[in-house]
Amino acid sequence: MKKLLFYILLFLLIGDLPVYSTGDTDIYLQNVKPNAMILVDTSGSMDFGVYEHTVDYGAFYDWASDLGDCDMIAGGGCGSSNYFYNNHYDKNEILLVKGNIGVTIQNGVTFTGDPGDPDYIWYTSNIIETNSYIDDNGNITDGSGRSITDSGYSGRITVDSDGYILLDGERLPLDRNIKLHDYVEYADGTMVDLGLAGLLNAPGWYFSGFEAIGSGAASHDVAENGDTYIYFFIPGNWMNMQEMYNLYTEYTTNEDYRTWKTRTFSEA
Repeated sequence: MKKLLFYILLFLLIGDLPVYSTGDTDIYLQNVKPNAMILVDTSGSMDFGVYEHTVDYGAFYDWASDLGDCDMIAGGGCGSSNYFYNNHYDKNEILLVKGNIGVTIQNGVTFTGDPGDPDYIWYTSNIIETNSYIDDNGNITDGSGRSITDSGYSGRITVDSDGYILLDGERLPLDRNIKLHDYVEYADGTMVDLGLAGLLNAPGWYFSGFEAIGSGAASHDVAENGDTYIYFFIPGNWMNMQEMYNLYTEYTTNEDYRTWKTRTFSEA
């Protein structure tokens, strides 16, 4: 009898419990404020090469040429006949390079196109040497090895007492005024140099703010909104990377045979 009563009570208790069910789409009915965003870059720049300042791109060009790769852009043929073979910029010199990249200026803020496009052709006739060189530690010297604080320093790039870059004795125009070093510490403890020295390491270029560069500060022409040809500070090694973009492993311009996409310099 007791056993029967137990089962009756258990049945009554179970019968009083509410029944819950969920559908496959119930998760979408929750009114939760989103805290994440997904961004999709469709510009095509994800297919651009990434500049690595520790790679000697002039040596890369010569190494690939010795393997028989062909400079299909600058000409000269293949191998040691390639136009830039053993003919590169000093990888540490800071160059002023004019490119058809374009600039937009809105509310005092400058926006340029991406100089990193591997299909853009830079011309040697648009390059100005500054006789200013930057080492791996971000120190600037002239072609004779004199630092910017030494007597007789002859480079066009110097630094003022507050650490800001000077070109021919003047700070850069527009919003381009920048220090040689500007260290920022992120939450994870990583230190990043957002000054000119750091930016010439990555991404490898910095817009100067000028549309034309003369022989001295008085003859420089500040860029205006809509200018197409503008000057960038670029290290010689970055320009050597542009030379390397010219190479193909076969005598063809088929993208599948581009040297920078198919060879790894560490193979040397």
